[in-house]
Amino acid sequence: MDNSIKTDFVSEEDALTPLEEQNRLLRRNLEVSQESLEKIETIKTYIKWQKIWSTVQTLIILAPIIAGFLYLPSFIRQYVDHILK
Repeated sequence: MDNSIKTDFVSEEDALTPLEEQNRLLRRNLEVSQESLEKIETIKTYIKWQKIWSTVQTLIILAPIIAGFLYLPSFIRQYVDHILK
């Protein structure tokens, strides 16, 4: 039986030595890790902007309320004094 026929049926992964297979797997692992890091950086940036926007929204809501509590009593007092006179 001819060995060349036998190697035709051997898959590429089976033909690799354990060291070659390990190197191939390590390279693949590095590629996947790099892709994951890129996606994680995108997610971190998104989360950072969401935190900033959440703070801005809170300030937009709270600033008029706080200003109202500070200035409204004096306006009401002036209005009531004006009506009672």
